[in-house]
Amino acid sequence: MQFVTLEIPGADGMVRGLFMSRSLAGPAPSQARFPGVRSVAILPKRFDAADTAAAWLKETAEPGGNAVAVQIDSARWLVGAWVADIPKSG
Repeated sequence: MQFVTLEIPGADGMVRGLFMSRSLAGPAPSQARFPGVRSVAILPKRFDAADTAAAWLKETAEPGGNAVAVQIDSARWLVGAWVADIPKSG
């Protein structure tokens, strides 16, 4: 497993929207960055820097569980999740 993060600008709705499917037939946009992770938990925690937040998220997120998001600025979020290693095609 590997730990993956993504910064998202905007309100918490942008984080939620990343994990919602736009149609019943297709995957949520989050699957491109967080394959196999179906939902996100937005935690009421705020950090001053992305690297500090990433270290905390790495310890907090459960392998094989939900993605976790924390605020890193008034309008920025850091989302992190443990994802299965994806074999390189080639």
